[in-house]
Amino acid sequence: MIWVMFVISVATLLVLVVVSLAALLKLPADARLPMQWGLSGKPTWFASRSAALGLTPSLACLVFAAMLAPSFFSGDAVLEPSLSASLTLAAGVFVLVHIAHIWLAVRHVDRHSLRRD
Repeated sequence: MIWVMFVISVATLLVLVVVSLAALLKLPADARLPMQWGLSGKPTWFASRSAALGLTPSLACLVFAAMLAPSFFSGDAVLEPSLSASLTLAAGVFVLVHIAHIWLAVRHVDRHSLRRD
């Protein structure tokens, strides 16, 4: 069963990387992407294009490694059903949040590039 969780993790990381690469091709090289929005709906801080697009895949890799390491090293199958459910939920959340963040960031960059033209 641990191999299924490993496959879910790797597949999720591949999806995150592919989505990031697609956004990388769409955005200008000098783009600074918003990383957080305030209550007013305005961005509160920005990151370079590569940092912004690499953050979620990197964070997901660390979270998946932390989730899988105890089960992998101990070989204990008692918690595998709950770990599998947690990992699947985390994978889905990572993908949805990453896509939403990129959509909002691209929309912000597009709006601000129109104002400069």
